[in-house]
Amino acid sequence: MEAVSRVPSGVSRNPGEQAAIEWFQTLGYAYASGIDIAPDGVTPERGSYTDVFLRSRFHQALRRINPHLGPDTLELVARSVLSPVTPSLIEQNQAVHRWLSRGVAVLSRCSVHRCL
Repeated sequence: MEAVSRVPSGVSRNPGEQAAIEWFQTLGYAYASGIDIAPDGVTPERGSYTDVFLRSRFHQALRRINPHLGPDTLELVARSVLSPVTPSLIEQNQAVHRWLSRGVAVLSRCSVHRCL
């Protein structure tokens, strides 16, 4: 599926941004225009303009990366990641980095799992 990089009329893309989009597409990533996935877009994926995470994609990725975990455990992971642990942006970014590099520890009924 060839993605079209749509931007609002009167707005131009930064050449670096456009190059990055094209590079990620060559690696197999799909591009979705922010205009299209906006709450009022043609294929909305955000509930509001303040949503940072694309929740549906995030949940799909968690299931794909952790097929051995049940839905309840995956929901615990999602809630952990989507709920800020600190009001500091720097500290929150560090927490997300830890989760990505070491996993997210969650306690389920039968054991402790590491996900992501």
